[in-house]
Amino acid sequence: MLQPCYHNLSFVVSRPLVQYIADRYSPVFVKYGGAGRHVVTVTQGELVAWLKLIFAEEFLYLLSALLPKLAILCLYLRIFTQRRYRNATYGIAIVMFLNWLTGCLMGLLICKPVAYSWDKTIPGGYCGDIMAAYRWASLPNLITDVAMLLLPMPVIWNLHTGLSQKIGLTLTFITGSM
Repeated sequence: MLQPCYHNLSFVVSRPLVQYIADRYSPVFVKYGGAGRHVVTVTQGELVAWLKLIFAEEFLYLLSALLPKLAILCLYLRIFTQRRYRNATYGIAIVMFLNWLTGCLMGLLICKPVAYSWDKTIPGGYCGDIMAAYRWASLPNLITDVAMLLLPMPVIWNLHTGLSQKIGLTLTFITGSM
């Protein structure tokens, strides 16, 4: 029986959709955030607007990184019939979803109050170690990328086909993971 994500791969359009939104968002950076101008000509209001836009863009990035990977995992679920590969695929998806959720929460909670992210003049406001948070948040992302790359390899190399076809499939999956 087909799962909903098999015949409804709407996740595939997610990256172009999020990219489209980001492209429409870019002129906002120019108009309101002072992007494209020398830093000495940017007003304080434009700088605050730019910092707010960067804050919002972080969530678009997280979504644009998650959804295409989920589409690939839906493809893997269609290809893999063995329970252990399917479970591994579900496990990777769960880790990716939790990493996305953690990234969103980190973006919202790293600074107290949230407005301190773009307004450092708020008395009593503070931010945690943002660079360390980004480094640690990227680790599960890297691990799931490698897992997604390696997951189909045993299946490919156990196919009853010629070596050139196995190499071609391997290159296809590697290229798709980049």
